[in-house]
Amino acid sequence: MHVRGAALASKRRVIVNLDIWSTVAIVFLALEFFILMLVPLALFFILVRVMRIVNSAVPEHLQKGQEITQTVRNRTASVTDRAERPLRSFRQRGERLQQAVRSRSSAVADTVYGKPGSDYATARPVIDDPDIHP
Repeated sequence: MHVRGAALASKRRVIVNLDIWSTVAIVFLALEFFILMLVPLALFFILVRVMRIVNSAVPEHLQKGQEITQTVRNRTASVTDRAERPLRSFRQRGERLQQAVRSRSSAVADTVYGKPGSDYATARPVIDDPDIHP
């Protein structure tokens, strides 16, 4: 019986030892779960705080950026106008000269060939000068 009692006692120690280890494992798993859930929660908290800071700071910087781009656009427009003004003047002078040449050439053509009619290309000169037309 003595051997049998020792065997029972050793079995009880093994069972007790397994119960203790299973309890320890459950505690460690719960602790690990708590830590693993706490880390994302802390990250989300920090992320929300950073987003709040960024959201309060960004509109001010966007406003400054908008002012800078508006200033650049206005300066570019003024420089373009200053550079374009002489070219526009030159073009207008060229158009006026072209119109003057056309009006003079049509007046000369009317004098030489008469008023343009339906057959203007084959019209004969109306000038009766014997030196020009023998």
